[in-house]
Amino acid sequence: MFTAALVCGAVPPPIDQPFRYLDLACGNGLTLAIIADAYPHAEFVGIDINPDHINRAKERSQQAGLTNIAFFEGDVQDVDANQFGQFDYCAVSGVYSWIDKARRDKTRIFISDVVRRGGLVYLDYSSQPGMAQAAPLYRLLRDVGDAQSGSSAEKLTAAARFTDQMRRNGARFFETNPVATGRLQAILENPPEDEAHEVFNLQGAGFWSGDVINDMEEHGLNFLANAGLHQNLPQLTARPDAMKAYADFPVALQQTCFDMTWNVHQRRDIYIKGETQGEKGALVKALENIPCYAMPNALSVEHRRSLAETLPNYDFCTEDASKFADAAATAGTFGALFDRLSAGGIDAETSTELARHFLAARLLSVAAATPLASEGDGDVEMGSALNCLILVEDIGSEHARPFASPVAGSRVLLPLKDRLYLWGLIGLDLGEAWEKLSGMQQIFRDTQNNQLTRESFIQTIEDSLPGFRQHIVPELLRLKILRPLEDHK
Repeated sequence: MFTAALVCGAVPPPIDQPFRYLDLACGNGLTLAIIADAYPHAEFVGIDINPDHINRAKERSQQAGLTNIAFFEGDVQDVDANQFGQFDYCAVSGVYSWIDKARRDKTRIFISDVVRRGGLVYLDYSSQPGMAQAAPLYRLLRDVGDAQSGSSAEKLTAAARFTDQMRRNGARFFETNPVATGRLQAILENPPEDEAHEVFNLQGAGFWSGDVINDMEEHGLNFLANAGLHQNLPQLTARPDAMKAYADFPVALQQTCFDMTWNVHQRRDIYIKGETQGEKGALVKALENIPCYAMPNALSVEHRRSLAETLPNYDFCTEDASKFADAAATAGTFGALFDRLSAGGIDAETSTELARHFLAARLLSVAAATPLASEGDGDVEMGSALNCLILVEDIGSEHARPFASPVAGSRVLLPLKDRLYLWGLIGLDLGEAWEKLSGMQQIFRDTQNNQLTRESFIQTIEDSLPGFRQHIVPELLRLKILRPLEDHK
C-alpha cells in the first residue's frame, strides 16, 4: 500500500514511525502476525467473525511473543467502529466477494469510519470479465467435491485433481478459457485450506471494478492504485498503447477498460480516504534515504535481449537503463543513486526531477528497492520467533509457506525444499522433519529415481547445505529471515 501510493504520486502515512493497521476479516491471523513481526513499532488489530480463527490467532501471536497485535471476534454488521479508534492502514482481503450485500454495504461504512483522512485501504475481490470463465470451473469443483468425503480441503483436492485430469484428456472448456485454466493451476498449487472458502462459497461473484470504485467513492474512499505495482505504469506492461488509450477516462471507466484489456478475474485495489494528497517530487523526497539495491548486471545485454523478446514494448531495455541498474547495485540509497545521475554518466535528461521520479517508480515496481545483503559466513539463526514457529509448524506442508521479512515489510514465500534446508541449517533434527513428512515421503527420490529412506534423506539434505549456504543464505540474510548468530551472543 505504501509503495503503490508513492508510485502513484500520493503521500502515504509513514511506516518508519508508529502507525495503526487494521485487518478486517483477518482469518487465523497469520498474515497480520507476519506484518506485525516486520513492524514492531506499529500497532495491529484483527477482527473476524469466526471464534476458532480468533483463538488460533491469539495463540500463535502469544507463542511468537508479539506484543503489538490484538484480535477481536465480531461480525462487521454488529461491531462498533468507535471502540477501535482511527487507523492509517486497513486491509479487507479474501472476503468482499463472498459476503452478502448487507455486509458489503456495512463493510464500506465501517472502514470509512475507522480509517483516518489520508489513510489507505486494500480491498481484493473477484472481478469481471475474467470471473465469467472461473464460475463454470467453480461449479464443477463444487459438484465433484460434493461427491467426495472428508473435509472441505480434502474435497477440493480430490475435485481439483479430477478436473485437471479432464483438462489433460482434452476437455475443450480449458482450451478456450485460459483464466479458468490458470485458476485450476493455482488451486492445485496453493494450500487447499486457502482456496476452499472461495471455490465452495455460493455467495462468490465477480463484480465490475467500476461499480466497486463508485460504491467506495460514496463513502469518501477514492481509488488510488493497483496493488500490482507494475500495473500502475503502462510502460511496464506488454500493452502500453492500449492502457494509454484510456488514461484520461474517469477512474471507474478507466479501470473497467483495464480489466477488459487484461481479462482480469481478481482485483487488488488500493483506496485513499479523502482526496489524493500529491506533492511534486514526493517520491524522490520519500526515497532519499531508502536503501536501494539491484543485482549487478541485472540488465545485462543478454537479459535486455530476453526482456525485449518477451515484452517488445517494454521501454526499460536500453543501454542507459543498464547503467542505471548497475549504479543502483552499488549506490546504497536512492539519494546516492540520484546524485550519480546528476553527476553524469547517464543521459543527462535522466537527472531531471520528472525523470528521477519515473526511474524510481520503475525500479520500485520491479521490486529492486531493498538493502544490500548482510555479510557473514558463520552460523545463522532464524530472525524471529514467529518465523521459527512457522518453520516448525508447517514443515510437513508441500505448499510454499510465508515468512516475515522486515526488509520486504511483508511475507516471503519459501518452498518446501528451502524450508528443509533451513531446518538442517539451524540445527533442527532432520529425522524429526522426515517423520513430519509422512504423507509425502514417497515423493523424495535420488538421482536414479529411487525412493529415499530416512537415512538417505538426512544425508541428501546435509550434502546440499553447503550449496544452500553459498547461494540462498545471503538472500535470506538480506531479507532478515536469517541473521548472523554472533549478533545475539
